[in-house]
Amino acid sequence: MDMHLPPSTALAALRIDGARLWQSLMDLAHIGATPKGGVCRIALTDLDRQGRDLFVQWARGAGCSIRVDAIGNIFARRAGADESLPPVMTGSHIDTQPTGGKFDGNYGVLAGLEVLRTLNAAGVRTRAPIEVAVWTNEEGSRFVPVMMGSGVYVGAFTLEHALAQCDAQGISVGQALQDIHYAGSADQGLRTLGPLSPYWSLSIEEQFYLGMSIVIGLAMLRVPDFALLIFGCGLIQAAHQYYYIFGTKLWIAATGMSSAMAGWLFALGVIAEAGLLMGFANWLERYRPATLMIAGGIGALLRWTLMAQDPGIPLLALLQLLHAASFALTFLGAMRGIQSMWGHQRTPTAQMMFMALATAPAQALASYASGLLYEDGWGARGYLAMAGFAAAGLVLVTVLWWRGRASGGQA
Repeated sequence: MDMHLPPSTALAALRIDGARLWQSLMDLAHIGATPKGGVCRIALTDLDRQGRDLFVQWARGAGCSIRVDAIGNIFARRAGADESLPPVMTGSHIDTQPTGGKFDGNYGVLAGLEVLRTLNAAGVRTRAPIEVAVWTNEEGSRFVPVMMGSGVYVGAFTLEHALAQCDAQGISVGQALQDIHYAGSADQGLRTLGPLSPYWSLSIEEQFYLGMSIVIGLAMLRVPDFALLIFGCGLIQAAHQYYYIFGTKLWIAATGMSSAMAGWLFALGVIAEAGLLMGFANWLERYRPATLMIAGGIGALLRWTLMAQDPGIPLLALLQLLHAASFALTFLGAMRGIQSMWGHQRTPTAQMMFMALATAPAQALASYASGLLYEDGWGARGYLAMAGFAAAGLVLVTVLWWRGRASGGQA
């Protein structure tokens, strides 16, 4: 019997089939299974395609229509009595880390599918449609940024930016989607986030409303320490833009060094950054995150002030070693500060706010200013503007440090 809007007592009596859900989890876990009992099913690989195909097969078997959007997100839709209503959504992801497990993400997807199967078995017809989403590249093991599919869906990233990202082999997201036949057809396009309906994410890691993630992120800015952290570190990191865009060109013009020497000097900064993160990250845990941010800000201020003096090659080499402070310490302090403020559950949203509202706008502004300064003939003196960015960020993270000292906070 098709029960339209059944009484609450009937709904309360519904129970999922736990054995069926468990078997679905185990069947999906066979795809990409590892010898130690885990799963390695990296986003947009052939194994990911096999997992997606299995989910689509199961969802169609449950009477769902399937839609794939332009970033490869899958939406399995169970029709409701009133199709004009926004869908109630659930879901997660089925891509994994290289050493992933059977449940994270997969549980959120298959638990949603099990709800649909249970409603079908009970003959329940809901008023609103229900959709189970499978988000693309949530783990970020192959492509960055993480949470890519859901990020495009809520407007945190543009579709064009996401499709252009490349893996270590130079394969773009757009190409990988085409390779596994999940690029989405043109007539389906990319959904824009409409009226908010509940989105339930059931997983080992988290439970939250995706549709409200932007709202939650904006609410985080009402926490003064968080605002100081993201805008302070964002400004310090943005101060690197003049160096990134024009640094080697200025070195060659000022010293007459070869292009190979300029490339070596630039690589020296990257080596210094990687060396600090790989060799000293654990040792630096003894310091508060804000202390690392201050050290990074001081390193940036010193580095760009001296760069503005057109230093010779020996001093340039020493200043390149300061990349370990100006970039790596700032980054490490920011990530640890976010984790200590928000904990595991809210850290992804906080990191998204850090990138979307602080780092990206500050870098865009610094890049534009760098172009104007270089075009106007500032040469090495353009680094003084970057020193200004670093100084402003240093002020903010210093205030954060003092607030933490006064209150006994962790940042």
